[in-house]
Amino acid sequence: MFEYLVLNEYQPFSWNREIRLEVDGTSIKFRRKGNEYGFPDGMVVEGTYSGDSLSLLKEIEGFNVSQWSDLYSGPVIDGYGWNLRYKEVGKPCKKISGSNGGPEKYYDFVKLLCSISEKKCG
Repeated sequence: MFEYLVLNEYQPFSWNREIRLEVDGTSIKFRRKGNEYGFPDGMVVEGTYSGDSLSLLKEIEGFNVSQWSDLYSGPVIDGYGWNLRYKEVGKPCKKISGSNGGPEKYYDFVKLLCSISEKKCG
């Protein structure tokens, strides 16, 4: 199980966002900030996840982030980049990054993280 994760995504001169999740007992605290589509510059949305936390944790764990490689890159160079810090209980923080590429189901992972704040991702 993870203690926290922090995902940063960016497109230079265009948009960026940070999504942070922190497990606090049986609840999940979230924080989302950035200047992404639909978010005014610097907007911050934070709170405690209002859904079934245990189901959400299982869904996140199903992406097997701890097994992801440290670096991903794709053949297209459009400036999209991301990095993820993923801290499991009792283990060092895993740092993963990508440029125009990611592990299988990466975009499903991002979509899930965005849905936690109940504000659509652009």
